[in-house]
Order: sequence, then C-alpha cells, then structure tokens
Amino acid sequence: MFQVVEMRLYPLLEGHVRCYAIRDEVAFGKTQPFQACAMRLDKPDDEIGGWLFLSLPSVVVHRVDAWSPLYPPPAWLAARGKATQSDAGPEAAYRFPAPLQRESDAAAGGRTAFRCKLCGEGYETREALLLHHADAHAGEPPPVPPPVVDAATVREYLSDCKHEIVCVVEGVDNTTSCTVQ
Repeated sequence: MFQVVEMRLYPLLEGHVRCYAIRDEVAFGKTQPFQACAMRLDKPDDEIGGWLFLSLPSVVVHRVDAWSPLYPPPAWLAARGKATQSDAGPEAAYRFPAPLQRESDAAAGGRTAFRCKLCGEGYETREALLLHHADAHAGEPPPVPPPVVDAATVREYLSDCKHEIVCVVEGVDNTTSCTVQ
C-alpha cells in the first residue's frame, strides 16, 4: 500500500497506475533474471483501468494473496517444510498460462475460488465448499485446503528472494495532450 499525488501546478488528467514486481524466476532448473510480473491492484480497481484523480492523494493497494507475485511459490514453501498437499484447483492460485486473478474477486462473489473434486461444482468460499461436501458427499473425506501463509512467511520470502517493485503512474498533460509517466 502506498499513496500517490501530483505536485505540479497543473496536474495530469486521466491518471492511472500499474505495478510490476521484477524478480528472478527459476524454471526447469535455470534462473531467468529480471522477469516482470504484473501486480493486480484492489484500489484503484485495475479491472476498470486503475483511474486516479491526481490532484488529491490516492491510496494504491495490492493485496498479497495466492495470485500475487509477492506470494511465496509452492517450491519455496516445500523447501522450508511449510507446504501441504492440497486439493485446491487452479482457481485457488496462479498457474501459467491462466490469466491473473484476485482473491478479492472471489470474496466479492465475482468468480469461483474453490471447486469440488468429486462433482465439479464451484464455490466462492471454502466454507461454502465444506457445506456442499457435507451435504452431497457425506461419506467422502473432506477436501484439503491450500496452505495458509502468514505475514511472517511472506516477509521471510521477500527478504530471501530478490524483488523490486515498479509503479507506473501516467496521465495526460493538459497543455500538450501528451501522455506523461
């Protein structure tokens, strides 16, 4: 979370913001340096363009959830004994090449976050999935939830790995009509 404001006499018009995490990724045993990963924003909502009114201070919020590039990957958690085998489907965390999601979309009822492995029904919350499982599949063992990662684990991951956050704020200059970053 951070705050942004335009300090010029004539502020930029139609301001919007984007954030990226620059990090080294390991794929197939090789390190790929300086990979840019888009960070979804909750405020301002990036689904509608991430618009800002730059004349007044605006708070920008990125939620660190299982879809965030700041969230510890499963391999890092497993190497430290913090991961468990989960029944969570692809809706619970980012898996390439799926589009980036936000956990807040599922919390607001905008998409499915949990899917029943037995019948394929989708639910926004884990509690709704457990209620469905108790009603429809009473004889089966309950699904295993994805691992819960606390703030201390995220801090440990960020201090252990190289991450740089780049925030791009851009708008239209009102005298030249040029886009300025």
